[in-house]
Amino acid sequence: MKNFFKWLLVAYLITVPLIIFGSYISPLSAVVIWIAYIPACGIGLYLLNKIYKVMGLPVPIRASMHVLMAIGLFVYPTWDGFVGKYYLNKMCDLDGGVYVRPGVKINSLYVSYIKANIYPVISGNESLDSLAASYKRTFDRYKERTDLSVFEIPAKDVSGKYIKFYYDDSEIFRAEISEKISSQYEELSTGSLDSFNEMYGAIFPKIYLGNLDFFYRDRVTKERVFGFKNYKFIYSYDRYLSPIGSAPSVDCHAIRKDDEKFNLLKVHDFLQNKGSP
Repeated sequence: MKNFFKWLLVAYLITVPLIIFGSYISPLSAVVIWIAYIPACGIGLYLLNKIYKVMGLPVPIRASMHVLMAIGLFVYPTWDGFVGKYYLNKMCDLDGGVYVRPGVKINSLYVSYIKANIYPVISGNESLDSLAASYKRTFDRYKERTDLSVFEIPAKDVSGKYIKFYYDDSEIFRAEISEKISSQYEELSTGSLDSFNEMYGAIFPKIYLGNLDFFYRDRVTKERVFGFKNYKFIYSYDRYLSPIGSAPSVDCHAIRKDDEKFNLLKVHDFLQNKGSP
């Protein structure tokens, strides 16, 4: 039994700093590993050692088998916490962060993922004024953060039609149906930080890594003028904590909060200052 406690001490001396400094395993999962999994593995190896002695295996062979099994038992539930840290750091450094092109003013914006139902207007069951009233709050929310004069979205039920919203010279909010987009810039967003369907890596190992890419770009040149790209990693066993609350995860902004590249104030400044400097 003395050897069991010695093994346990050595296991903690090795695994505690490895998990704390080398992985993105959450504190809760780490505690479960330390107080339940590692002692259970220790008991199993202790019993195996008894069996090996009865079998008459030499000490060097028993010691080698124990070391290999101990490494395997530790790597099995924790590997993606270490590989995930590597991949998240790599992706954050590669293309994560805020991008702002100097000298840009967002005066007109097209947003494709917001769609308006214009069939009632076309059929005469609703007026353009009522359509404008339905989207005034959305326009004002955008206008608060950008210097918008024109806001355009596609029609949901009529292909090739777009709705243009604007304030006229009398400051009356208007809606206008058109067949083409006049806005210079468009807002796009791909991915989701809370959707971990993306799996990075070779056939083995693979990790759960979500990503969000939010940006404004010139509709003609397709050049980005502003954007923020973020990645989020979640340790595989942490995903099972979702039913009892928010599953712990880590993203680029959390691990690079002191890096100017991930300074979210740039996002605020770009929007509140009606463009970039």
